[in-house]
Amino acid sequence: MGAFRILLMLALAAFATATRADAPLDEPARRLAAYEAGQEVAAGDPRIARIQERLTRVSAATGEGEDVIAAACVRTARHVFDVTRSKATPSELLEALARFARPGVAMQDTLREYVTARRNAPGRSHAEALAALGGK
Repeated sequence: MGAFRILLMLALAAFATATRADAPLDEPARRLAAYEAGQEVAAGDPRIARIQERLTRVSAATGEGEDVIAAACVRTARHVFDVTRSKATPSELLEALARFARPGVAMQDTLREYVTARRNAPGRSHAEALAALGGK
């Protein structure tokens, strides 16, 4: 458990650090993929491309920067565990944002709706939360 907390703190510190001007364009996606994998991820890993596509889509819908989106997904995944005692990943939160974020609606409102849907779902699963949000 101690190693997980250290990894979480390091990941949050990395997300909080401003992106350097010479950093690769997929840097937030690469950091998020590495966080979830628990180790560095090769540049051509398909997880990076999937995460990058979702970050781009959410950024366009919300106007938030990709670093901000990634950090919010990490924080909210931890919050989901705190309130439901079910494992959630930042990629699950990012998927929910990519599917349900709307222009003019704060990103945090969409994340709050996801957490509520997941908390109220019988199995408290990601699939149930997405289905509940899709049925609105």
